[in-house]
Amino acid sequence: MAYENNDSKTAISLARQILSSKETPGAVLLLARALREESEFSEAIKILEDFLETNPPEEMKEETQRLLIPLYFDSGDFLAARNLSNSMRATDPTSILFLVDAARISKISDNPEEAILLLRGATEHVTISSSFRELLELADEFFFLEQYEDAISIYERFVDKSLKTPFTYRLLDCYYRSGKTGQALKICQNLREKYGPLEFVSEMEATIHESIGDLEKARNIYREYWKEFPEDLGMNLRRAVINFRLSNFEEVDEFLDSSINIDELSMEYGFLLARLYAARDSVKKAFETIYEIRRNFPNNGNAHVNYSIFFFNMEKDSYDWLTSIKVGKDTAVCVRDESGDKKWYIIEDREDRDTSRGEVNLENQFAQKLMGKSVGDKVLIEESQFSTEYGEILEIKSKYVHVR
Repeated sequence: MAYENNDSKTAISLARQILSSKETPGAVLLLARALREESEFSEAIKILEDFLETNPPEEMKEETQRLLIPLYFDSGDFLAARNLSNSMRATDPTSILFLVDAARISKISDNPEEAILLLRGATEHVTISSSFRELLELADEFFFLEQYEDAISIYERFVDKSLKTPFTYRLLDCYYRSGKTGQALKICQNLREKYGPLEFVSEMEATIHESIGDLEKARNIYREYWKEFPEDLGMNLRRAVINFRLSNFEEVDEFLDSSINIDELSMEYGFLLARLYAARDSVKKAFETIYEIRRNFPNNGNAHVNYSIFFFNMEKDSYDWLTSIKVGKDTAVCVRDESGDKKWYIIEDREDRDTSRGEVNLENQFAQKLMGKSVGDKVLIEESQFSTEYGEILEIKSKYVHVR
C-alpha cells in the first residue's frame, strides 16, 4: 500500500487514534506502512516488533513479519531481514510468498542468480488453488528480474487478455520483451478494437509494426491516436518520427512549427525531438532543446553524456551563434573581480532562472551592464558611497558551449 505525502500523514494520524483498539489490529500495519512512506523506519519496526510480542493471529503475524523484512532493509539491517526470512521459510518451505521474499532479499543483495532459483522453486508450488496475490507477486518478481518467459507462464494463469488492466499491460510487455511480437500484436489489436486508442497499447502496436518495417501501419496507428488525443506530445513526437522516415516532411515540419513545451518531455523524448530538429535543419532549435533537457535533468548522468555527444556531432559545422565575441542573450560570461575571484554568469531570457547555476535575467541590472561588452572590458560590479568595485571580462562563450 502506498500513500502520497498528505495521505500518508493522514493515515498515520488515523492509525495512531485507533491503534489501541483491540477491534482494529490492522491499524498496526496501516501505521507501519504509512511510517515507512515517511521514512520513519525505526518507529515502524518497533511498532511491528511490539505487535508480534502480543501473539497475534497467524495471518496477522505473517503479514507483520513480511512487512518487517523490507523495513529492516530500509534501515540497513540486512542480517535481520535475511534471518527473519529464513525463519519464516523454515516454518513453511513451500510458501510461495516466503520464497518471493527470499528472492527479493537475494536480488537486493546483488545475487540475481539465487533470486531466480528461489522464484523458480516457488513456481513448483503453484497450483490451481494458488491465490491471486501469490501469483501476482511471483510474476512481478520474475518481470523485475527480466525473466520474461517465466513471468509469462505465471501472468497467463490469471490475466484476462481482453481487458485493459495493468496486469494485461504487464503481460503484453513481457510478450514484447521476450520476442513474442505476434502474441503482443494480437493483444494490442484486440484491445484497440474494443476500447479505441490507448496510449501504451497504441505505442507498442506501432513500435512492433515499425520494427518489422511496416511504417505505414505504424503511422496509421499514431494518426488514429492523435485524432483522439491531439495534446499528447510524446505520441505526436513519435508520429513525427514515422512521418520523417516516410519522407512526409510537410507533416513533420507542421509538428515542429507547433508550440512544443519541452518541459513536458522525458529525457528520451527531448533528445529525440532535438535530433528531429537537426534532421530538418533547425539546428538552433535542436541546441535549445538539448540545453533545456540537460537543464531539466541536472542529476542524470545520461543527460550530460547525450548532450556532449550531440554537441560533438553538431559542432563539426560552423554556426555564428556558437561563437560569441560580445555579451548578449544566451551567452556565458566569466568576470574576475578586484580580489581575483572569478564567476560565470549565464544571460537568460527566462522567468525561472536558477541563480545557483549563475543564471541572470536580461532585465537584471548587472546583466544590462554586461550587454554588448567584449573580453577585456571593465564592468561595474558594485557602487556605494564608500567604494566602487569593477570587474574584468575574461571570457565569453555561447551558453551551449559553456555547459558542454
